[in-house]
Amino acid sequence: MNRSLLKILHFILLTGFIFAQNPFQDMVNPTNTSGVFQGQATIDGTPAAEGDWVAAFDDDGNCAGASEVTLYEGDAYINLTIYGDDGTSTDVDEGINAGENFYLRIWDSSVDAITEYPDGFDCWYNNNGAPMTGCGGATNVYDFPGAEPPSDNPWDGLVNPTNLSGVFQGQATVDGIPASSGDWIAAFDEDGNIAGANEVIVDG
Repeated sequence: MNRSLLKILHFILLTGFIFAQNPFQDMVNPTNTSGVFQGQATIDGTPAAEGDWVAAFDDDGNCAGASEVTLYEGDAYINLTIYGDDGTSTDVDEGINAGENFYLRIWDSSVDAITEYPDGFDCWYNNNGAPMTGCGGATNVYDFPGAEPPSDNPWDGLVNPTNLSGVFQGQATVDGIPASSGDWIAAFDEDGNIAGANEVIVDG
């Protein structure tokens, strides 16, 4: 399934579709110092899509900037304002400090998942809101690792396979109606431990 179709399936608006909010919403604290990081974002070699967001985090995990990618002629551009820490507020770490590393993360809206660019950056400086020379660049491509869509299996990761097993077979109905594709069956022991789980097989 391609990312565009996943995006359509994943979101909804009030008129019948639900749109997921970007996870960096309200995490950024703008300050009077900043520099702009520019580049192009790809995910597993494919340009990021409309609705995807890139954010910068400092060494302490503070979100110092976030913006949606901008699409132009098939490429996804990063134009990310990264804010510095406000030295007048001693009890709050709002952003990057001089000499501190920052790390880029992307939110892939089609699968509602966040991945991090594998390398950190140590090039931030206050450039009064202008692009930072030597720190990113409009022609630089940053390829983020992809993420698998969340599993439809509610018991994903809960089964611990062992060298002892047996297969239970049968046909499943729900209130007399055959179970559907995407439905799962699980077995639990008397102590509530999950001992196996499989999606039902729909034939015909």
